[in-house]
Amino acid sequence: WLDKVREYSIGAAAYLGQNGLKRSYCNMAKSRRKPQSTCHVAQPSHLSRMIEGINKMFPDMKLTVSRPGGSILNAVVEVQLDRILKAVLIFKGLMIEWVVVKGWREDLLKADGQVDIWGESRYHVFQRITENANAAMLNFQSAVYPDLAVKSFITYLHSFKTLFTDKCK
Repeated sequence: WLDKVREYSIGAAAYLGQNGLKRSYCNMAKSRRKPQSTCHVAQPSHLSRMIEGINKMFPDMKLTVSRPGGSILNAVVEVQLDRILKAVLIFKGLMIEWVVVKGWREDLLKADGQVDIWGESRYHVFQRITENANAAMLNFQSAVYPDLAVKSFITYLHSFKTLFTDKCK
């Protein structure tokens, strides 16, 4: 029985190997691959111009860009929303990689003057906002339209303007 199965499989392999259309998955794998995203490679001036435009869109929100260690690719954007919250956005090119949200009176800097990108807020509400903001950052992420992804995320952050004044739903 096994010998018969082996003979049939050899015959089938020979027959399938003659297929001129080459529509099998193995041959199509190279052409079906997604093109690599290049939105993480952007000129520093492009991010700076985009942040300036967002500052004009939302006058009650202040965004400042810094580049730690003189990095060209990585940037840290500090966001201050009125007297509600402060946030740190870590960028690689035009992609947001990490978000930390803290209360308005909390420090974003560590004792040594570095931006605190790993420390949590001491307030539970801002810890939850940080978790939701990281999920929103992943939701808005787009390799095709990175500018739109950043603007959408900043609009999401701006929606917290009425965090303490709106009635609960």
